[in-house]
Amino acid sequence: MQQSQTPTWADLQQKLALGRHRTWSAAKGHLNNWFEVVEIRPDHIFVTSPGIKGKPRKVGQIPFENVARVWLRYRSGNLPRTELVGITRNSTYIITLMNWLEERQQASA
Repeated sequence: MQQSQTPTWADLQQKLALGRHRTWSAAKGHLNNWFEVVEIRPDHIFVTSPGIKGKPRKVGQIPFENVARVWLRYRSGNLPRTELVGITRNSTYIITLMNWLEERQQASA
């Protein structure tokens, strides 16, 4: 993945490990909240956080790819966060992981 490319599900599957991630948004950067990736499967991951009641939440490949289509617009501030919420209820987890992938790529460049 080059810095100018949108992170892909394949990137995520290749690099993601179980563990905590501090949430992130384009408007505010890294936030004080966090979530934890507790399971990784080929077409989805499971996450949990203090705000998730009951069993872990499933974050699928298709919603990830739907957000990926607008990622560059969102990250650059040209698409409001409310638009992402309309795409998936898991936008917090997806944009955090997309940003995490980009940060990893930049650190290794």
